[in-house]
Amino acid sequence: MRGIRLDHGAIEIQMARSQARARLFGRPAEPIRLGRFVVLRRVGSGGMGVVYEAYDPQLDRKVALKLLRSDVGGSAVLTSQLRLDELSAEARAMARLSHPNVVTVFDVGEVDGRVYIAMEYVAPPTLRGWLEAEPRSVAAIVAVMLEAGAGLAAAHRAGLVHRDFKPENVVVPSGEPVRVMDFGLARRLEPLFERLERSGMSALATREGVLTTQLAGTPLYMAPEQFHPGAIDVRADQWAFCATLFEALHGRPPFSLGERLLGSARLRLPTEARSGPIPPPLNAVLRRGLSFDPAQRFESMDALLECLRPSRRRSRAPLLGLAAAAVIAAVTAGLLGARPPVADPCPAREDRLRAAWSEADAAQLHARFAESGLAYAATSAERTAALFDRYGEEWIAAERLVCLLGRSGAEARVSERGACLDERLEALAVTRDELLEGAAGDLPLTVERSVSLATRLPPIRGCEQAQLVPTTDPLDRQARRRLSRHASRARARVQARRLDAAEAALVEARADGGSDHPESEAVLALLEAELALLRAQPERAHERLDRVIEVAGRERLVDLVAEAAVMQAEVEAGLRVNASVARDILRVARVALAVSDPGPQARGRLELVQARVEYDSSHFEAGRRATEAAIEAFTEAGARGRLKLSEGLQMLAIQTFGAGEYEQARAFAEQSEGLQLELLGASHPDLAKTALVLGAVDLVDGRGERAVAQFRRAAALQAESLGSEHPHVAQTLINLGNAYLELGEHAAALAEYERALAILQPVLGRDDPRVLACLANIGGSHRGLGEASRAEAVFREVIVRSRGLGEPGAATLSLALGNLARALHDQGRFAEAEDTYEEALVLRRSVFGDEHPKTAALYDDLGRFYIDTGRYRDATPLIERGKAIRSASFGAHHVEYARSEVSLGLLDLARGRSDEAIDRIDRALDRLERDGRAEARGDARLNLARALSQRGHPGDLERARALIARCREGPAGAPYVAELAAWCASLGGRAPCD
Repeated sequence: MRGIRLDHGAIEIQMARSQARARLFGRPAEPIRLGRFVVLRRVGSGGMGVVYEAYDPQLDRKVALKLLRSDVGGSAVLTSQLRLDELSAEARAMARLSHPNVVTVFDVGEVDGRVYIAMEYVAPPTLRGWLEAEPRSVAAIVAVMLEAGAGLAAAHRAGLVHRDFKPENVVVPSGEPVRVMDFGLARRLEPLFERLERSGMSALATREGVLTTQLAGTPLYMAPEQFHPGAIDVRADQWAFCATLFEALHGRPPFSLGERLLGSARLRLPTEARSGPIPPPLNAVLRRGLSFDPAQRFESMDALLECLRPSRRRSRAPLLGLAAAAVIAAVTAGLLGARPPVADPCPAREDRLRAAWSEADAAQLHARFAESGLAYAATSAERTAALFDRYGEEWIAAERLVCLLGRSGAEARVSERGACLDERLEALAVTRDELLEGAAGDLPLTVERSVSLATRLPPIRGCEQAQLVPTTDPLDRQARRRLSRHASRARARVQARRLDAAEAALVEARADGGSDHPESEAVLALLEAELALLRAQPERAHERLDRVIEVAGRERLVDLVAEAAVMQAEVEAGLRVNASVARDILRVARVALAVSDPGPQARGRLELVQARVEYDSSHFEAGRRATEAAIEAFTEAGARGRLKLSEGLQMLAIQTFGAGEYEQARAFAEQSEGLQLELLGASHPDLAKTALVLGAVDLVDGRGERAVAQFRRAAALQAESLGSEHPHVAQTLINLGNAYLELGEHAAALAEYERALAILQPVLGRDDPRVLACLANIGGSHRGLGEASRAEAVFREVIVRSRGLGEPGAATLSLALGNLARALHDQGRFAEAEDTYEEALVLRRSVFGDEHPKTAALYDDLGRFYIDTGRYRDATPLIERGKAIRSASFGAHHVEYARSEVSLGLLDLARGRSDEAIDRIDRALDRLERDGRAEARGDARLNLARALSQRGHPGDLERARALIARCREGPAGAPYVAELAAWCASLGGRAPCD
């Protein structure tokens, strides 16, 4: 054995051999030594190493000796002096921590190539053993956890984070204080504090610092952020503490490991424990402490314990009732001895919060929403109240931190943050009033928009940045309060889409001196711009935003500059459809956001605008990256960002849909739908948007019946909220008609289009582009029904009306000309069709550009027309051009590229090269069968059957018969029934049409 390194296995082998010799030879067992320590017995093990009961002859006392595993620290043997120095520094930090609820560390060192930590020996049981010994009441469990939490809080104040808090690391000895042990995973925060002190900033002004990026801990109790690289701080211990408390109460962990890794689980809090009822405030502590977003947890362990501990200052029912409070008082007094009460220097200001939002307000909200009679009213009230509750919790935590900052001497920062928090509380109160006191006629819209309104309250975290860049002429406190009140009222009405009421609030604000100060002017101009944006008034919005940037820039109000720049990009992208200008403005917005750092929701909004710009420019990959960045930002925003996160997922679904990645689009849409169900309930009209995306995916995937069901669901949800005659319902009916076309049910499609037209035309006018697009769909239905002359008449009407609109009608005109050309082509009127195709192509290049997929589609159509008329030389460059555009836009593996390959196959077939045609169309069909639209699959099947029939090799006719059968039996061939019949007639009923 000489020369072999000692490890815990060797120690236990030596112990076993010594005991065996003692039994065999009747002599005392030889002591096993590790350095100066005499190892007595093994008492436990964990991820970091093994713990032995040992005796320290130098200090003449029993110790717990922890021998670290050989692979801890990333090397096979822990002999690194750097690592030893690090552990020694940790031990010194822990040794300085003297608290009755923390196990004392005596020494750390290295012997025989292993690192050990010697600490106070505390007799078992651990918390787990204590729980298993006999049934424990809720009160007793909370009493023990309060003591353990006090130990954690003391460690945090000393600059230590545990990172491995669990039942095995809490000792509950009889007649002694509860102890927290095993800080072997902790890392010191002192270097960060030292850097802060050197920079002149109080350590209290931070979130208690950055900890480490190393993954360590016991997976069942690790906070979600510990599974990912990045900063870890004291809030990870809060998660572990609450997970341990939950398990102590219910006998199971709150989440599975998979749920925490995915970060998508919903916490279910039973109202009954194994030993009795759970008071609601206790569940409130668990819900907050187990938040997946660290920012949503308590600001400190002390704050968590304050909420867990019974308090006579609370107006609500005490956590455990008077009897439980007596139990806790008795247990604490018995274990720790009588101590004089210590007054909290910064008690929570719940009285101020209740003036803005209370349980009575929540009850009134539920009652008022119920008056609407809407199916989703109760869900909206519940979700809105929960968001207001969370906002109130954040405000309480931030207000207490301001108090602590004040006690640390940071008076200047306290003044600015305190004023900011006053404004946030004012915003909450004003928003509450808007929901509870609005006009009865506005109630349905109020219910619909309530959750969105609650998520758009100004973020509490923004107060951390209050006045980092001082303005040249700051508002006085009274003027700021007036501005905050007016702005909050106008903002709430804008978010609730009560636009006339919002405008009245802005007029009132200006009458109350809102234009007398640059900051007031900038804030109100920004709200006026948002109002103009919602009213589709681009010039007014642009003028107001220019004013914001001018005034706010001069006054160094960078956050307002950033917000105005993002909104200006929205104007250019949405109302003016000017992607290049929007892209330039977004660059300015990024710089302003980087300077002001207003929070993740603002960054997410910018990325969504960027995504729209890229998507509208057919830059699908750039759009996808921007949307993913938006999703990341909204995820960081936590509960208040989840609604925007669902919108981001919805946008990403649309983008991947546009790129032809239909299954990915479905996955994103389903994730969005899941969030909406959680936040809004199953009956909320916003689910209609996601149903439309899912229906579109089903439509292109050839699942016409599923698409019909999705579109019908969307129409029903919209009708519940908006009424059956609303233009949004009409747009959904158009999609429903498209789904019926996919099924080959042209008559049903025509009926839905006509219903949509009857809704749109009286509201929008007969010449609105949306009305004309619907009319064009009606023409397409007539063409599908074989009514070419009726289709032609409808397309000509659309063309005449579109020409009368000038530039606004150019896009509709270009599409209608293409449809008319196809209808003339169907009728064999080739000269007229050629002229119309060429006019449509010129216009489409002008409207969409020569690199756009819509232009590629018309190149392809005109190329096929030339094939039908025998002009193969003219067809070739057109089809090749369409293929090049599709390749550049989508790539060579996309379904649109496959459609160009089918067209080139037809060109080969027309020139008698059937082998090349079959090879090319066969490859394209293989791609289309997996992802293509049904009508594209039908086109490829029919043309492959023609190529096989022309070649006539053994087996070709049999395969052609199978393809023809598939065209006839399913929706994929429905658009080609007439063409198939004409081709079979030309064969005189011979194979493969026999």
